[in-house]
This record gives sequence, C-alpha cells and structure tokens, in this order.
Amino acid sequence: METEKTDYIFKIVLIGTMGSGKKQLMNRFCDNVFAHHESYMMVDFKIKKIEIHEKNIKLQIWNTHNIDYRFNNSLPISYFRGSHGIMFLYDITNKESFEKLPNLLEEAKEKSTENIQKMIIGTKVDLEEKRVITTSQGQTLADEFGASFYEVSAKENINIEECFMDMVFSIMEHLEFFENPNQPKNEFSVHSLSEDMIKFYENKQLCDYEINCISKESKKEKIPVHKLIILKRLQIDENQLEKEIQPIFEKSSKEDVELLLKWIYCGTFPSSKYSIFKKWKEKLSKICPISFRIGFQDFDKDFKGLLNENQSKDFTIICENEKEIKVHKLILIIRSELFRNMFLSVIQDDSNQVHDYSGKDIEVIKEMINFCYLDEIPKKFNKKMFQDLIDCADFFQLHPKLVVTLQKQIEKNEGSCVIF
Repeated sequence: METEKTDYIFKIVLIGTMGSGKKQLMNRFCDNVFAHHESYMMVDFKIKKIEIHEKNIKLQIWNTHNIDYRFNNSLPISYFRGSHGIMFLYDITNKESFEKLPNLLEEAKEKSTENIQKMIIGTKVDLEEKRVITTSQGQTLADEFGASFYEVSAKENINIEECFMDMVFSIMEHLEFFENPNQPKNEFSVHSLSEDMIKFYENKQLCDYEINCISKESKKEKIPVHKLIILKRLQIDENQLEKEIQPIFEKSSKEDVELLLKWIYCGTFPSSKYSIFKKWKEKLSKICPISFRIGFQDFDKDFKGLLNENQSKDFTIICENEKEIKVHKLILIIRSELFRNMFLSVIQDDSNQVHDYSGKDIEVIKEMINFCYLDEIPKKFNKKMFQDLIDCADFFQLHPKLVVTLQKQIEKNEGSCVIF
C-alpha cells in the first residue's frame, strides 16, 4: 500500500492556564468532539492532516501542561523547540487566565525564534452572559505583541477551523525562515514578481482608476491604482468594483485602504495589523470569491489567468514573419526595462505595437512573455532554444541573472537541458 506523501509538518503549541479550554480546542479541531473535562497530563498530543493548494500538511498539535495563575510557572524551552506556531488561550469568563498571558507572551518571545507565529484566543464565547474580558481587551493585547486574535467556542464549534487555518496560512507565509533562515530567496520565483508589483504600486505608473477613501483629516481622498490588477486579484468585474467595492472603500481610512491595496498587489499583509486585515476579510469575503487569506498562495494563479485572458490585452508584439502576440502593456512595463523606458519616457507608441528586432521565433518570444507573467521558463529546452531565449531575455532587458543561469545550463548539458 502506497504511503501518502507529506509535504510539510508543522508543530503548533497550545499554552494557557487550567480551564482555558486547550484540550477542548484541540479535540474539536482534530476529532470534531467536545468533552467538558480538562486533561491533567503534562503534555497531550494529536495529529491533524490537511491539504492546502495541493500540499499535504501534517499538523502536530501539542497541548502543554496547565499554567496555574497562582504561581510563577516557567515554560520549558522544549515547548518551543521546532515549533512553527503558538496559540495562547484564555477563558473570557476568567480574569486571571487573561492576566497571565502577558508574562507568557514575554517568556515565549525570549525562548522562541523571531519568526514563530503567535495567536491569542479567547475561549468559551458561548458563555457571553458570564464574560469578564471584552473583545477589545483581547484584540489590544494581540496588537501589542504582534499576534493574530480570535474568539472561539469549542462547545458550539465557533471559529475553531478558522483560527487553525489562519495559523497554518501564516506559517506558510513565513515558511522560508523556518526551513533555512540564511538561504536567499529564489531569484526567479514568483516572489520577485511580488516585489516588482509593490514597486509598481508605489510608483503609480499607468494608473487608470481611482479608489475613494477618507484621509486623516476626514476629507475625501483618491488613491490611483491599476484597474486590471484590482479586478484580477479580487476576481470581480467592473460592475462589482463600482457598485460593491467602492462604497466600502469610501467609508474607510486611507491607511486601511492602502494596506489592503498592497495585499492586492503583492500578496502580503503585516501581521502586526491583523485586526485591520480581519475587518477587511469580514467586509469583502461575501463579495470576492477568492480565498481571502494573508499570504501569497494564489498570486501566480491570478496572473496565469491574466496571461491566458485575451479580452483585456492592450498591446501587440510583432514577431518574425509578422506573427502577433497579444499581451498586457502593464505586465511588460513591470517586468522589462526596455518596455518601461519605451512607454514612460521615450516613445509612447500610439499604435500599441513593437517589432521584435532580435528576429526570434514566435515560440521563444512566447516563452519570454510567459516568464514576464509567471517567472517560469520551460523545464526542457534544446540547446538552440536556450540560446535564443538568452538573447531574447537580454534584448528585452529582463533579469540579468536569468541569462547567467541559462548560460550555465547550456555549458553543463548537451542537447536537451533540464532546469529547476
């Protein structure tokens, strides 16, 4: 019998005082059951397998021993060794369980790695009539320590899956730091596209739309954006943008709107601003069909769809033998120094056409365009096509390091080459 491959194993630790609901939280998420009693074991452990973006993930969930708020208990450093995320629990009906958290958070900060993901969870929201800790108190503490925040009920199964899934997505966002903190990012991964996109957002080049918002002085203000990017990333049409999204923006502060726009452009949201992200998630999740999470998981899919969408393409590349390739001017300007100079400072070609002066085959040009959109190049290319792609990438002034990488591949391989 073939064993199912596990792509990632994440260790998540639950910390809190006796009666804070750690055992119930773990049992509800892992087994979908609820038991009233707490565990008195020093360490309790469960496995939960999930699948995200075609990746099999095994969650190791550790329920640590109960902290007695009457004593100054210390957390063993072994709790944090190899951990990817920590959930700090308190009971919303128990003041002492909440007051213990700041010390636990400080201790965890000293004993864990900088990039470990933290979440503060208020439990037992089904006992609202007995609440002594307000939601705003919990959120304020989370903001102070740069943690995300949830209120849950294991008994009523409220926000259980949501809090664990947000923790997993947050871990995945910072995955490279856990695997190898000193390893540089892949120069040609989709992350380089993210960096280009945020620079593009900040430069405001070729903006063709304005987002309405409110300034600090409570005045109406407009933020220039690129409509194509907004529509594709939110997976909405122009009518939805005007009728449903704009009214939400118009009631929001410029600071909050810009945080969301940067997420739309580059796929990241500051973990210290989680409360703002949560508000956006609540406002937009019913309108936008996307998986509205912090992170970068769907970015390449969005632009792959853009690459294959002919309707909104506004530029034509004329290749050898007058063959044409339709593209988006916006993407070429982001990715190519040649096109950036042409459109923004020199030519401003009204015909929306450029001839391929390198005289390369249309298939090679297509691969260059594919790289512009997705940072992807063919896994298999013969020697001549590699050299043609090098010349083409050099001509369009794409990543210089890509040219070096391709040249090394040609030197190492004869005939058919395989890269990445």
